[in-house]
Amino acid sequence: MKTDLIEKYAPILCGPTHPVVRDPRLLMDASGDVKIYYAPFEYINPSARLVLVGITPGPTQMDNANNEARRALHAGKSSMEAIHAAKSVGAFSGKPLRSNLINQLNHWGFHKWLGLGDSADLFSTSRHLVQTTSLLRYPTFVKDKDYRGSPDMTKHPLLRKYLLENFVTERN
Repeated sequence: MKTDLIEKYAPILCGPTHPVVRDPRLLMDASGDVKIYYAPFEYINPSARLVLVGITPGPTQMDNANNEARRALHAGKSSMEAIHAAKSVGAFSGKPLRSNLINQLNHWGFHKWLGLGDSADLFSTSRHLVQTTSLLRYPTFVKDKDYRGSPDMTKHPLLRKYLLENFVTERN
């Protein structure tokens, strides 16, 4: 797993001013109204038994992941450890997103299939069983609002590039 992106953005993540959602210092790429920002979501769980796929991290996930990476790097953790910690904290985080997801997973019995008492364990003591990812790995916004599927990521050149370079090639 590459750590070049977190190393590139570490001075911003760890700087005196906390990065914020849609922080121009974290802008990775843009095309017209579409902007893609950095947040450390590169970690791929090699022992996952379940893969949860979202569309793209939103502002809450971006903020939570960046803050966790900042804490980890300030604590002297390696880039790889910071990426892992950031994804563990940031993926599908925030209310009501995570609680709704856990309720859905419980409803469909995923926790039983995995031998867990509750699907909430996938985000704590049983994190090693899940790979969380997104079709667009990095926080994507259109007209500074959450990306919700428009423009079509398979047709928009920039979004298609990120879809193919990250999600399509993602494997452990």
